Amino acid sequence: MAGEVTRRKELHDFLKAARARVQPKDLGLTPPRNRRSSGLQQADVAATLNVSPRWYNGFENGAAGANDEMLDRITRILRLTPAERVHLYLLATEHEPAPRTVEPPHGAEAVLTRLVRQMGDLAIPAAVTDVAWNVLAWNRALSTWFPDPGNVPHGGRNAVLWAFTPEIDSIVADPDNFRQTHIGWVHLALAGHPDDPRLRHLVDRLQRMPAARQLWSKQQIAKFTDSITPVRFRLADSAPLVETDLLSTEFPGGFRLLMLVPRDGWLTRPRSRTRLIRRRINKAAGDSRPHP
Repeated sequence: MAGEVTRRKELHDFLKAARARVQPKDLGLTPPRNRRSSGLQQADVAATLNVSPRWYNGFENGAAGANDEMLDRITRILRLTPAERVHLYLLATEHEPAPRTVEPPHGAEAVLTRLVRQMGDLAIPAAVTDVAWNVLAWNRALSTWFPDPGNVPHGGRNAVLWAFTPEIDSIVADPDNFRQTHIGWVHLALAGHPDDPRLRHLVDRLQRMPAARQLWSKQQIAKFTDSITPVRFRLADSAPLVETDLLSTEFPGGFRLLMLVPRDGWLTRPRSRTRLIRRRINKAAGDSRPHP
């Protein structure tokens, strides 16, 4: 109850402050000559929205709900920034706007690319992908411990498709769970970005793969929403399994930062690991297979 009261007060105070920054003339309104306060009054916003002052007053005080269309109209009227729009949604509905409608920060891809390329520690393989897991950038650690994406054509540099290549069976201790995790992620992404052509293309490619198509039909979603996923890797045929955590962080615009963090470090030298992986790739699928 206390949280609800706080949220309503925050909504009221936020909208009141936002109204104060916009002048009636900005909306083509002519305020009465005897008006003393500057900025918009609740009645001004209500008139522009074509709703009753009573309804808008109830909305500002958290007593009346609004759909996404109304929230976006209020966003435009009050000249809210992209961050303020997200804030309005959280206060009014307790959830963020649909991901496809959120404006990404300027230069987000460039900043994430610079981040992964400057991560010099070979213990933390990292990559940046777009909304459909197409790999945009990666660091030296990833190409040291795993197949180098630079050796793969652009159309094959996809983290989800890599999960369905034959070499995964010898690299990942539980390949079925690993693949189902990725399929669950794609389901979630498609729900948030249903019109994105990159995701539709990825789904089409997965549907042409029998193993992926079977997992897709199971519609297993709930347990794959975590941004931290345990993954066990086998570095060599006789070596112990390496316990790692796969961190997946999504940024506005659909960009993702993927990082693989070993719990106790890797158990073999990078060069030996690289030669092992390359032998497996050449034997199972050839260098043209898609990799992360």
